[in-house]
Amino acid sequence: MNAVCNTIIDVNERFEIDSKDNFIGISSFCFDLSVYDIFGSISVGATLVLIPDARDISYIVDTVTKENIIVWNTVPAIMELLLDSLNDYYSNTSLKNVFLSGDWIPLDLKDKICDYFTNARVMSLGGATEASIWSIYTGILYLIRLYMY
Repeated sequence: MNAVCNTIIDVNERFEIDSKDNFIGISSFCFDLSVYDIFGSISVGATLVLIPDARDISYIVDTVTKENIIVWNTVPAIMELLLDSLNDYYSNTSLKNVFLSGDWIPLDLKDKICDYFTNARVMSLGGATEASIWSIYTGILYLIRLYMY
């Protein structure tokens, strides 16, 4: 339990998450990502906005916009579904922390996220989830494409 508490404290401090922030709770309570959604938000007095059906992407888009969501924490596939549903004119400046884990992250996903969420910092998290939610993270800054001829 100490490892989980330490992870939550570290992530909140490292990414300057506080009581003014709004989390979106999309992950099932049976999935380890929900541990951070619940206790990461509670530990700093932030708001956790729960999504009743993760398959209702239009509801998620509306919630992200209307509730000024700051913290997004899902598997990459859910973020991809959200991005695929947006029109070319959508723009959001409130989403600040995008945490992706639980699966591989497509090479072009970071750029797609930042096209729509202009203030987003995109992080890849992983490691020993059985003990501490995550134990490693890295920022996704840019991608250098190498072409083999």
